[in-house]
Amino acid sequence: MIEKFIKWLAKIFRISLEPPFEIVDNIDIFVRDKLNSMLENAESFDIATGYFQISGWKKFANSVDELLEKGGKVRLLIGDVSREYLPPQTARFLLHLIKNPQIEARTIKPRLLHAKVFMAKTRDSLKLLFGSSNLTIGGTEANIELNTYEILDLDSEKAKSFIEWYDALWESAVPIDEELKTEITLAGQKKEAIPVSIEDPNKALFLSLMIRDLARVDLRDIGNFAPLKFQYVDAVAGINRFFFQPGGKRGLMLAHEVGLGKTIISGMILKHLLHHRHIKNVLIVTPLSIARQWVEDLKDKFSIEPAEITSRKIKGFSPEDSKVYITPYDLLREHIKDFPKEWDLVIVDESHFIRNSQTLRFKAVKELKPKFW
Repeated sequence: MIEKFIKWLAKIFRISLEPPFEIVDNIDIFVRDKLNSMLENAESFDIATGYFQISGWKKFANSVDELLEKGGKVRLLIGDVSREYLPPQTARFLLHLIKNPQIEARTIKPRLLHAKVFMAKTRDSLKLLFGSSNLTIGGTEANIELNTYEILDLDSEKAKSFIEWYDALWESAVPIDEELKTEITLAGQKKEAIPVSIEDPNKALFLSLMIRDLARVDLRDIGNFAPLKFQYVDAVAGINRFFFQPGGKRGLMLAHEVGLGKTIISGMILKHLLHHRHIKNVLIVTPLSIARQWVEDLKDKFSIEPAEITSRKIKGFSPEDSKVYITPYDLLREHIKDFPKEWDLVIVDESHFIRNSQTLRFKAVKELKPKFW
């Protein structure tokens, strides 16, 4: 009776009884920032996500560490743990994560979990963020998303409904460790080699010399740093791909997750190719915002002094031997008519910048004529 009377008064005076909420869309408010603020004073943290990336987790990992230090617990429900969406390095990261008894991870079988919910419990409230954001770099900061955030009384019906929904899914889910171990094992199995027909004896000789090169040269010795094992392996595999692809193709795509060292792997490959004189010059096309990072990494890790191309240097410019050049996408787009087209190796960083084939950026890059991509 009292509840009905309160609702009647609220209707008369046009007062909302719903708790205030915020839109979290990675435009005005970023998911990464909201997750960090949610974990302040939290006693536990429950996550449901369709997809998981290391880079997404790292956006609030320090706040999770603080929660764990205070004795808090984390439950993680992940939808797709197949190799297509959860590469071996991410699976290994998760296995390392759940070695901590305060962190548990499970997955749903056989149906795919596609919900995205983040719930932080305090002593008397539930901080709730739910909507479209996966636990990925896109979901936490890069994509435009639509999520709502609100703080609910822990005893409210809405809070209880969300907690019951999550608990029911958790009970029906399966532990993730065996799933991850299986995927890692399958990823490590050797695939059947693709036969390559070599009709030209000169080409066959060149390939045999390249094999000898790879056996003799230790890529770990060509830089001023110690690469991670998978970076070293991927660099060697990348060099193989340059020379052993059937059909005369000369290209390689690195599709590693954010933060796993695509720049490092690319640097190891270009250093090897320059060192053995398979190429004479290199052009790196990159967003302006990370051009400086390329310069610093090449100097510090590979002792390469790259030259940054500016608009004043383009007319009459031609690349020198044993030289690495860096240019932003937009400078290439604006000056493509005067830009040299012939290169030995072109590295296209952050290639999603040219995913639309109708843009001037894409058309400018397409006009380049390198021996290798």
